[in-house]
Amino acid sequence: MTGPVVVLLSTMDHPVSGRRVLARGIQAACELALRSGLDVVGLHAGDPGDAGLRGALHMGVPRIGVLPTPQGADPLDPVVAQLRQLRPTLVIAGQTVDGTEGTGMLPYRLGAALDAPVLAA
Repeated sequence: MTGPVVVLLSTMDHPVSGRRVLARGIQAACELALRSGLDVVGLHAGDPGDAGLRGALHMGVPRIGVLPTPQGADPLDPVVAQLRQLRPTLVIAGQTVDGTEGTGMLPYRLGAALDAPVLAA
């Protein structure tokens, strides 16, 4: 049995409307995962009430797991624990360079923590 494709979800404030939305790179990651034909799970470390997560549901991501994480807290440990439980076939982390606060290092840190390869494009 294969595990799901997990998409790491990140949201941001839209630069014009101010509404919470998925970053463009995260939207592309969701599209890629959905085209795989495998079970897809979104995973978000942050506010469970983040309205931007609805964007993933509207795109067709059937399930979203939320790991409540305080703003500014390091999401590495809870994400690693959840990924170990899910045993995914693939983890997709889209770029979040649309003005979000992250450093972009989480995928590499996850790869190191899980002793898994990382493909960056």
